[in-house]
Amino acid sequence: MLHETFRDKTYRIILGTSTVAGQRFDVLLMTLIVLSSVVVSLSSLESFSQQYGLWLQRIEWIVTVIFTIEYLLRIYASPWPRRYIFSFYGVVDLLSFFPFYLAFFFTGDSYWLIVRLLRLLRIFRVPGLFMYLAEVNLLIRSIYASRRKLLILCTVVTLLNIILGSFLFVMESQVESIPAGIQRILTTMLFLEADQLLPQTIIGECILLSARIMGWVSIAALTGIFTVQISREMQSQIEARRCDNCGRMHHDVEAKFCLQCGAAIKQ
Repeated sequence: MLHETFRDKTYRIILGTSTVAGQRFDVLLMTLIVLSSVVVSLSSLESFSQQYGLWLQRIEWIVTVIFTIEYLLRIYASPWPRRYIFSFYGVVDLLSFFPFYLAFFFTGDSYWLIVRLLRLLRIFRVPGLFMYLAEVNLLIRSIYASRRKLLILCTVVTLLNIILGSFLFVMESQVESIPAGIQRILTTMLFLEADQLLPQTIIGECILLSARIMGWVSIAALTGIFTVQISREMQSQIEARRCDNCGRMHHDVEAKFCLQCGAAIKQ
């Protein structure tokens, strides 16, 4: 620590999460993110923007400059700058301030700064919250493992949506086109039927009923796919946990000690 360079100190504060300074920086960063998102939301209110627009702009300027400097310092302190720039967090960090500068050339781009909320995902990297990051990884692995089933389900639902929308166009004179019929089927599936015209024929009612049933079936299918895959992922985690002392396997995910010999299990 006596010979700590500026780059090492920057790495310890900005990229480190196990130090007191790093945790305080993360808390400050989360506070600025929430503050900035509130400012962006309030600036979209015309009455509020007219009265406090100047102060909102000043706050947005200050936060944006801080995020810009922080992004450059992350690149400077990172052992692998290129890897950080093209990583998920690197892209999110860039999007947290880049739309603000685009707003000088394109109207309305500043509202895209609401994506700063994605930076709150860094909270899972703070010590004590790693267990939540593991749960997030479990969900991501489950979604990735179910990608073929999800693709098949989406394909079948899309085809049925087109077919039912075409039938609805043929049977209902109030439906002006096939795309309009497809839109009506989709809104029925998603239970968004407000201000929709009622069908005039029995066949039209049956088509919309089929669309509503298809919506319920799709929800049940998605739930079943994710439930089965998450169960498989959790079971594989249990089977993979092995005690290095006695060799016993099949420990619970949250188990810290072996059930047989009492030795500590590596997390």
